[in-house]
Amino acid sequence: MSGPIDQGQTWRYRQTVTDTNGTLADAGTVTAAVTLPDGTAVTPAPTFTHTSTGTYDLAYLTAQSGLHVLRTTATGGILGTTVDVWEDVFTVESAGLAFIAVDEASAHLRAAGIITSTADREQLRWLCLSACSAVEDDLSRAIAPRTVTEVHSGEQGQRQTLILRQSPVISVTSVVENGATLTTGDYTPDLACRVLHRGGTLWPQHWLSGVQNITVIYRAGTPIPPRIARKVALGVVERSWQASQQAPHEAFDAAGAATEVSAELTGVEKAAYDGLRSPGIG
Repeated sequence: MSGPIDQGQTWRYRQTVTDTNGTLADAGTVTAAVTLPDGTAVTPAPTFTHTSTGTYDLAYLTAQSGLHVLRTTATGGILGTTVDVWEDVFTVESAGLAFIAVDEASAHLRAAGIITSTADREQLRWLCLSACSAVEDDLSRAIAPRTVTEVHSGEQGQRQTLILRQSPVISVTSVVENGATLTTGDYTPDLACRVLHRGGTLWPQHWLSGVQNITVIYRAGTPIPPRIARKVALGVVERSWQASQQAPHEAFDAAGAATEVSAELTGVEKAAYDGLRSPGIG
């Protein structure tokens, strides 16, 4: 299937079998195995539907985000005792990581009446995701709000603070220390500095000793994406779309494009954009 695959979306794949002349022909059996991003296998394994001579279709409802590995095995029929194996991969995108919309990008390209087919809109949607990722990488900060799960160590019980890795922090959802869920009175978040203090404001404590014994779930990002970040992302989409319509063309570097687009901003815009960069902490 074309375009990005979202978590929870059905991924569709077609496998064909041919004889030695390249003509479609049936195998005896065609099976599939899918390995999930966490390294486990999908059970029960998804099954192919024999659609027509030599053509087998698979539909798999995705549940995890990340890189999946498909291994297809065919034997029997036209293949006789021969076993053919094919491998392919597909990536399932985490939901909600874009901060510019497809229609917004289409309007920016002045292509509202041109980019209308499903394939073109899916391609534009992929470019929006890529551009947003490039801007976030360039700024070293999260813009599209997302839920983050992190594991930290209390070490030797000498730590009073934990530094959360994503910036900016919107809110802390939960904290589990040595298997026990803490109440909001057991810790004090400093969202501006992305720091989590153990204890209250008047009675600081130390995190319990341990290695990877503290799990923090929190929301990071910017609920209202800055307009200047959206402008740069739309500029990256514009360059990406233009490159995709030209063949042949050099490999496109979305991350580099974010830096190039930001360099073309006016002085005031450049200052606003650079002001979004996440400062180093720790």
